[in-house]
Amino acid sequence: MSTTTRPTVESSSSAARLRTGPLTERVRRRDVRRFWRSWRVAHPSTARTVERVRRVVILLAAWVVGPVGVLALGAVLVAGFQDGTWDDPEQLRGFLVFASLFPFAEGVFVWFLVRTRRRRATPERTYRLVRFAHANGLSFELGPVPASHLGPWRDRQLLVRNVLRTTSGRPVEFGDHELVPRSSNTRQASYGGYAAVRLGVPLPHVVLLARRNAASRRFSPVLLPDGDQRLGLEGDFDEHFELLCPTGSERDALYLFTPDVMARLIDDVGAFDVELVDDHVFLTVPGDLVTLDPDRWRAVLDAVDAVTAKLDRWERWRADDERAAPVSRRAGDEPEVRRVTRRAPRLRYRPGLGLVLLVGGVLAWFVIGFWPL
Repeated sequence: MSTTTRPTVESSSSAARLRTGPLTERVRRRDVRRFWRSWRVAHPSTARTVERVRRVVILLAAWVVGPVGVLALGAVLVAGFQDGTWDDPEQLRGFLVFASLFPFAEGVFVWFLVRTRRRRATPERTYRLVRFAHANGLSFELGPVPASHLGPWRDRQLLVRNVLRTTSGRPVEFGDHELVPRSSNTRQASYGGYAAVRLGVPLPHVVLLARRNAASRRFSPVLLPDGDQRLGLEGDFDEHFELLCPTGSERDALYLFTPDVMARLIDDVGAFDVELVDDHVFLTVPGDLVTLDPDRWRAVLDAVDAVTAKLDRWERWRADDERAAPVSRRAGDEPEVRRVTRRAPRLRYRPGLGLVLLVGGVLAWFVIGFWPL
């Protein structure tokens, strides 16, 4: 296998100017309490009573389904063997199928409690993020709010929280997302973080998948791009990323993801996936992006700078390439040139292994539980 020497890259100017002191420096509790009182007055939704009630209900359900449920099921199972109830195979099968729901439900409850605990808007965490945003010329929105302002994600039924946005220059937004409860959407992981960059012209639909996320992506119930849309990358970059684009967009994809850009993505944010769609570029990660880790923020900004620097050149190149031929005119008239804006083709998606296993597991459960013996 051929190898490629990665170009040396310098730290981005945005990362170098980043002020990370508010994320880690010591804070006084009275300052946090004073901030939190004023913040809750200015942002009444901070209380989020519905979310608190939901956490309490699920915590109680986890206890009922877990320790209490296991003891109750065990007692019923033992009593059934003692009084001969399980001599009937249909009776025993029905009970075991019903009991199998308990460990599955317990796993879902525990997973939900762990994920929501990590994202709880504690007074100190909010205080640090607000001060960090102000120190770096960003706005901050606690959320959660619908992601309808992120055009290409408008149909993905997402909520976003801990949102930081640039207030000048190119629009860039950092945040964490989650699916709307009871959403049937399968194009996005349930929880994740993102950096969204707004562009001035529409992009071809290109997806760069980090191989570091391959396992979690493969076993997550999401739709994945068809593999026959894959483009080969030079050297060892294929070991780190998988580049996919629809037919006709290969030239754009290879122009954007050159070795210097790939090197910065590998060195700094190798766990991120990159999606270019319409007038946005998204850097996404399965975990949270908005954290109190200064190194994480520097790496994210460096990756955003690496991609947007190339996109600046791509926008100029594509603007010239998108101009239409002169339209028909009467003799003697000066030629007219009009700009053509067309929607780029989209990637085709297929069910991933996780979605297949989920559907197959549900079907198997019904067959085992209800198919006549």
